[in-house]
Amino acid sequence: MKYIYIILLVFLSISCEDFLEKEPLDSLSELTFYKTKEDFEMTANSMYAPLRNLQHEVMMLDAITPYIVGGNDTVSDYWDFGNLNADALWPSVEVFWETYYKIISRANLILANIDNPELDLPENFKHRIKGEALFLRGFSYFYLINLYGNKSYNGVELGGVPLILDPQEFNDSFTPKSSVDVVYAQIEEDLKNAEMLLPSVTEYRGTAFLGKASKGAAQTMLGKTYLFQGKWSEAATELQKVVNSNDYELLPNFNDNFWPEYDNSVESIFEIQFQSGVGLGSDYNKWIGPIASGGISVRGFFKNQPTSLLVDKFQTLDGYDVQSEYVNTDTNYLVTDYLGNTELLGKENYTYLDIYNFSSDDPSFNLDRPFDNRDPRLDYTVMYIGSKYIHDKFETRASKPGYYIPFGDAYWRRTNYSAIKYEVGSDYDPGSDSPKNQHYLRYSDVLLMLAEAKFQLNDKEAAAENINIVRDRVSMTQLNASLILEDILDERVRELIMEAGTHVYFDTKRYGTLKGLMEDFWDGTPKMRNNYPAIPTFEDYFYAFPIPQKEILANPNLVQNTGY
Repeated sequence: MKYIYIILLVFLSISCEDFLEKEPLDSLSELTFYKTKEDFEMTANSMYAPLRNLQHEVMMLDAITPYIVGGNDTVSDYWDFGNLNADALWPSVEVFWETYYKIISRANLILANIDNPELDLPENFKHRIKGEALFLRGFSYFYLINLYGNKSYNGVELGGVPLILDPQEFNDSFTPKSSVDVVYAQIEEDLKNAEMLLPSVTEYRGTAFLGKASKGAAQTMLGKTYLFQGKWSEAATELQKVVNSNDYELLPNFNDNFWPEYDNSVESIFEIQFQSGVGLGSDYNKWIGPIASGGISVRGFFKNQPTSLLVDKFQTLDGYDVQSEYVNTDTNYLVTDYLGNTELLGKENYTYLDIYNFSSDDPSFNLDRPFDNRDPRLDYTVMYIGSKYIHDKFETRASKPGYYIPFGDAYWRRTNYSAIKYEVGSDYDPGSDSPKNQHYLRYSDVLLMLAEAKFQLNDKEAAAENINIVRDRVSMTQLNASLILEDILDERVRELIMEAGTHVYFDTKRYGTLKGLMEDFWDGTPKMRNNYPAIPTFEDYFYAFPIPQKEILANPNLVQNTGY
């Protein structure tokens, strides 16, 4: 679907550029535009384009949890501590709201016009375009209600968002909030209808339409919607449809998902599309990269720095837990790489290292090489000094030994670790033009959601069977029917952290565990350099974002979420 953005770019440069630049697609004045297939196709393509505006925000939402810290600057301060610093003027609060409502507005225009009996449109074309609009409207409301509202499984409901289902003029735009349950009901309706209308992804593969919303995407989002409401049976039924379709499968190698060659692969269900070389690339590569002197990327801002809490989630290959305890931060330290080479590093390179004592009950655990024989997803998610993956993928690019590619100084670095998921290096990206897509939905998420639904239905054998498909790919030991819910949620962390789907942050919201995670980890005891103080009381209202202040001022019927 990368063609969509190229079409939009070209479209903006030709004679009808006023259509997008001077008169927005989101206004009623455009209703007379919809006469031909090309008119509807162009508007359908325009629904996807705003997702590119969220390339940083969606990838950083997991930094609200203590698994990630955002980086040492004023922007990142808002991400840390689970919304405690967020307010109604926070730019990210505005950009989520504006982006998803822009998609909804464009979807509403299509839905208001596509069934016009005076238009001579092929029926299968109408079905696809209508299905795309319904999918993207339901998809957008799903993310809006999970950002600006929350209803955890304990029944505590917070917030809400305006439910807008028709094109609006100014006088119609003062819509009040709808409750979480009302919004979810509309999401279900939209996705059910989208499922009936959209084709299988197999009809897209090998064509320029690959990447557009498909039947499998609608089924996956509907299953996720049921799951988030605790409708376990409905979730299991819908997610099983995705499995039974045989339209998707796991890629043989977990890490292939995060390289451009595998965009829109057989594991992908829905992605944000990027295209380098035409001004439509992503700069997330730079956003998370280590400093330029490391040689991996041209520039690096060190966003999404994993904490020890995340690193410890990656067990040994035999399934044993690993623990690390912070000792101190030093400027001279020994680093042993994956080959056993030891090098004294530190002060002369202006770097610091947090010293940890590692432990595990695994009899083969090597205290001197604590990252050896760990879940392979650790190396493909977290950059650490001495990583074999960094050596294999980046040493020649960096022209530095694999055991030492510098991260940066003490100011930029808050932890020993940097994000490496989606980092494709300077070979693909000269600075701000990465072609790498970002995943909202992958097939591994389907399997793990299905495992969760089966577990909640007390079918633990089926739960273990589905989770083991995901674990098999990375040669992790098998789980059995004695598994507990924490096993499934931890697997979701290892598999899905720092992806556009916001899986980990949303999991802590729906189970109401974010408060405990925050208070337990940020308890004031040293965890890393520049230690964080103990967080204040984590109030329930932190489970929902504030509504942007400018929306409150513009709409007299819109009431701010509690606590803000």
